[in-house]
Amino acid sequence: MIGKSRTNMHRKRLFDAQAAGASEQQLQNIAAKGLQEIYFKDRGRRADGLQVEFTDIDYVEMDF
Repeated sequence: MIGKSRTNMHRKRLFDAQAAGASEQQLQNIAAKGLQEIYFKDRGRRADGLQVEFTDIDYVEMDF
């Protein structure tokens, strides 16, 4: 349940920022941070120093 809670937290942050008029770059940064924490860092269990960023994006599709 903790994992789902964190996923929901990142999703909420992304949608709230979009609703508030965040720029495309800001939305990309929020999405990258969510992927970094949930997928690559595995909720704090690995890759502690890893930093994720989106660069030169052509197309991204996410399913919530």
